[in-house]
Amino acid sequence: MSEKKNKNKHLLKGFKKGLTADPKQPNAYIDRGIVLLQLGKDEEAVKDFTAAINLDSTLVMAFYNRGLANIGLTNWERAIKDFTRTIDLEPDFGPAYNNRGGTWINLNEFEKALNDLNHATNLDSLDFKAINNRGFAKFKLMDYEGANADYQKVLVLNPEHPIVYYNLALLKEKSEDFQGAMTNVNRAIILDRKYADAFHLRGNIFESQGHFEEAIKNYSKVIKLDPSHFEAYSNRGVARVRSQRKDYKGSIKDFTKAIELKPTEAIPYNNRGLSKANSGDFLGSLNDFEKAIELDPNYGFSYRNRGKSRIQLNQREEACLDFMKALELGDPAGPDLLKQYCDQ
Repeated sequence: MSEKKNKNKHLLKGFKKGLTADPKQPNAYIDRGIVLLQLGKDEEAVKDFTAAINLDSTLVMAFYNRGLANIGLTNWERAIKDFTRTIDLEPDFGPAYNNRGGTWINLNEFEKALNDLNHATNLDSLDFKAINNRGFAKFKLMDYEGANADYQKVLVLNPEHPIVYYNLALLKEKSEDFQGAMTNVNRAIILDRKYADAFHLRGNIFESQGHFEEAIKNYSKVIKLDPSHFEAYSNRGVARVRSQRKDYKGSIKDFTKAIELKPTEAIPYNNRGLSKANSGDFLGSLNDFEKAIELDPNYGFSYRNRGKSRIQLNQREEACLDFMKALELGDPAGPDLLKQYCDQ
């Protein structure tokens, strides 16, 4: 156990004794909550910050730190409320604008994020984290030139910030500058060897270039670092199928894990269905395609794929209805399939 963790645990014991003796010390709850935040105990931290707020509803740092704890718990809406209350109490508190802006990004509210991040950088023009977040908001709003300008500012202020290299890699990948993307994502990984999203992006870049085995290695690294990374399982499954090995068995396991993590996503069901069909399990594939269609009735490829499995199961009439539906939803293969199997 690290010296810092030991120190924090001793501090928690001290806070417990103090609060037992006098439970009406709001600042003691805040101080203990901050220690809990540092230990990654976000739920317990929220309770302490809430206790402080119940004793004194004007404490800026109680709301601000509870917002940070809610970010850790991915309680985005609650975090927004906490940062908003922080700003109400202290309108010139730049970190609250930065963190609210970052939370808006997680909610895909990029215009709102940009507004907050502009405010944060106006309050502190050297806040490289806010500038980096603003660059990402601009990137999502397709202002690529503006995003790059912000990232270059971050590099001047803090050339050892791994997230800015990750963001630059995303920008380069968007323009299909895969060499530039790889250079930047490699730099992000050198600066942070536990940066799961950077390994995931590197896997995507390898896959875009047809280097499927390298992609699989990177997705596997992501899963080792973050076993709950849905995209890593889903993308590794695709890479297994696209590799020379055509590892359908391995891909089925990956898609199954992706489904466990996000059971309301249609695409992993569709992809698992394809792997089952390629393994000769047409009935199993049919069930997966039907589930994909249930989750997303406008996903045309699932109708096409279900139709193909129905052909293999001698369900030609039902297959033709699927091909027609796929065509209706814009599947370019629809006309050929109708001509080949349905005399249309």
